Amino acid sequence: MARYAGKFFGAGMGFMVGGPLGAILGGAIGHMFDSSPAPGTGGPPRLEPGATREGFLFLSNLVAILTLVAKADGKIQPEEVRTIRKFFETQMRYDSRDLDLIRTLMQETARVNPDLGQVCREFRRISRYEDLLILMRMIYMVALADRRVHPEEQKTIDAAAAYLGIGEADHRAIRGEFLGDEN
Repeated sequence: MARYAGKFFGAGMGFMVGGPLGAILGGAIGHMFDSSPAPGTGGPPRLEPGATREGFLFLSNLVAILTLVAKADGKIQPEEVRTIRKFFETQMRYDSRDLDLIRTLMQETARVNPDLGQVCREFRRISRYEDLLILMRMIYMVALADRRVHPEEQKTIDAAAAYLGIGEADHRAIRGEFLGDEN
C-alpha cells in the first residue's frame, strides 16, 4: 500500500482541486513520484515553476480528450499513442520524463474513462477559440493515425466538437482538411 501512497494522495488532492480530471492528473503525478528512481538518479517529470491550476487542467483535459477519441473504437492503437507522443515531443518540446507523464495521463484516462462532455466543457472554459480549432486538428490527426476514422471515432469527434462549441462551418472545414470533401 505504501508503494501507491503518492498515487492515492495525488488523486485525492487533484480531485479536491480539479474534480475528476484533477484526480486523473493528481494520480498520474503521484504515480510518477511512486515510481521515480532514488534521489539524484533522475526523478519525476519536471513541472514548470510557474505552473498554474489552469495549466494542469489544460494539460490533463487535452490528454484526456485525445485519449477518449483514440479509445472510441474500443482500443487505443499504437499509432495513435505515437501521434500523441510526437505532438508533445515536437510541438510542446517535452523531454522523456515529461512524455512519461503524458503516457501515465493517457493510461489513467483510459482506466477512469471520464465523461467526454465534462472534459470538453472544462477545456473550453480555459481555452481560446483558436486553441479549440488546433485541438480539433489534433483530434483528427489522432483519429487518422491508423489510416481511417472509425465510425465510433467520428461520433466521438462530432460530440467533442459540439461540447467544445466549435461552429459547424469550422468543424466541417477542419474535417475537410483531413477527410477530403466528406461531410
